[in-house]
Amino acid sequence: MAVHLHPSLTWRQATDSVVFRVRNAAAHMGLVDCDDLRSAVLVMLRYVDGLLTIRKADPAKFWGDDLASLASELLNEATTERRRIVAAKQVMARARLAALIGRLDESARSVVLASLSGQYASFMTDEQDQPHACPVCAQVGYLSCQIERGHVLRDEAGVGTGILRTAYPVDFHCLVCGLGLERDELQEFEFPTAIELKPDSDPVSVWLAKQIEDLGIRRSGGKAPVMRVSDES
Repeated sequence: MAVHLHPSLTWRQATDSVVFRVRNAAAHMGLVDCDDLRSAVLVMLRYVDGLLTIRKADPAKFWGDDLASLASELLNEATTERRRIVAAKQVMARARLAALIGRLDESARSVVLASLSGQYASFMTDEQDQPHACPVCAQVGYLSCQIERGHVLRDEAGVGTGILRTAYPVDFHCLVCGLGLERDELQEFEFPTAIELKPDSDPVSVWLAKQIEDLGIRRSGGKAPVMRVSDES
């Protein structure tokens, strides 16, 4: 009916009908496929944008400041799918933050943020989660990392003294504003790609790693790398 009344609005039967599939799934099953939902939202945004143009209405007044900028980014065909998802997550995180501290005065905000910043969730561990400033609320969140163990550090006598370890971030969680980022979404921000951790100095772990490394070296006919270990390292 809308297309009939306003020919400038377009209806692409093959793709736009996803809005009805999503509507039916939500109404009758309470379960919606994420990819279908994203597609349906883009169709909805395109129609709303067309109606706003017809009515000569200001998108900022219709959507509000945050959602207007998000709608514009989502409608930009040059925007990648990853960027669309991250932009939506940022808006949601800012909304959660506003609901948390928006009505508080400056001193109360500081108290609330200080009490929440850097908190751990039940699934976090000291080793695998590294603190990092949240790109939305600037409070302390955590990068969940995969830890890879490298060469055995040895003194001049070849005795194992530690095991090199590197943490590779894969996810980010902030318990203040609720921002959660996954895998390649981290690339939208200046997160580190690798974090050097303190070497593992547990004697049993070092001894076992040294035996495994020495066995591999003997089989390959090579020599164990000798690295001078200082107090600073």
